[in-house]
Amino acid sequence: MSNFQEKAGVLEYERDGYRWTQSVREVMVMVPVPKSTRGRDVVCEIGSKRLKVGLKNATPVLEGELGGVAVADDSLWALEDDDKTEGKVIVVTLQKVKAHDTWSAVVKGKDELSVVEAEEIKKKQMLEKFQNEHPGFDFSGAEFSGQIPDDPASFCRPES
Repeated sequence: MSNFQEKAGVLEYERDGYRWTQSVREVMVMVPVPKSTRGRDVVCEIGSKRLKVGLKNATPVLEGELGGVAVADDSLWALEDDDKTEGKVIVVTLQKVKAHDTWSAVVKGKDELSVVEAEEIKKKQMLEKFQNEHPGFDFSGAEFSGQIPDDPASFCRPES
């Protein structure tokens, strides 16, 4: 995902108590926590269809059915320094089962994307697909205009 961030840009959405992004293949969730937080203070349960993330002895920031299906064995979490808050952040990386699936929320029914936000993500994902298929081109500053295909995963050519 970092290559996509550098070249074509990633849309980050701020929500109540967390922020998140998604690319063609993954969803990344960032939950700010106090600077004194240690790994043993974190509660993070990742399933293929459910997520729970927060701190022990506190109400989870996110808990419920995922907005899509994740590959639980390939998903992970880490506790990192947070440049935005000068504290720490729990970073949860969820690998999507189906590439190009646009999740409307991290957890269904909580802070769903607006229609405009969902369209923005779909356009960024199309740029990411073009970038992956044409690694020699610089897509910085590029914009996708036009209609998003019904099945972006098979647009141009199927992904391997």
